[in-house]
Amino acid sequence: MGILRSRRVAQALIDSFDLRRVYANEASLLKLPPMPWKAVTASDGLPFLSDTIETLQNRTEIRLTKEGFLSISVQDQDPKRAAAMVQAYLDNLERVNLELMTTYNIYLTRVLDAPVIPDKKYKPRVAVNTLIGGAAAFFVWVLTLFIRLNVCTSSEPARARSGPTLIKSETSKEIVALDPS
Repeated sequence: MGILRSRRVAQALIDSFDLRRVYANEASLLKLPPMPWKAVTASDGLPFLSDTIETLQNRTEIRLTKEGFLSISVQDQDPKRAAAMVQAYLDNLERVNLELMTTYNIYLTRVLDAPVIPDKKYKPRVAVNTLIGGAAAFFVWVLTLFIRLNVCTSSEPARARSGPTLIKSETSKEIVALDPS
């Protein structure tokens, strides 16, 4: 089931059925409102590949039945295309399984999905990350200060902390201070 949900298989289906164009046409038919926080199209006017893969995965249900059979269903506006896509899933499963078995037989390890450069730019939240880092540094500082004040001073002997010891002499009526050092 992992093979069927892989990027490699999704990309093969998107390319063979031109799903970027199909899903772009469906979105224009639905007259979806623009989302200013999200760029919905790539430079060629079609949806980003990652968005198309997500849409395909949302419209595809892959599950294992109680009897151990693989169940694949695809939701699409065209029933013939949906049936052809299910068949393409099965063909790709067979093709990838054959590739992986061949690779395994010659003792090579192959990655199912190669690393991909994202088609959308990631913008880290600098202010939030700085705030979290500052809070963590403050917590570490307070913890270090607490340890220094409580643990380090409590390890000294009690006599050294109390100062000079006062003793009243029995023979004379004077008080003598003894320095502990």
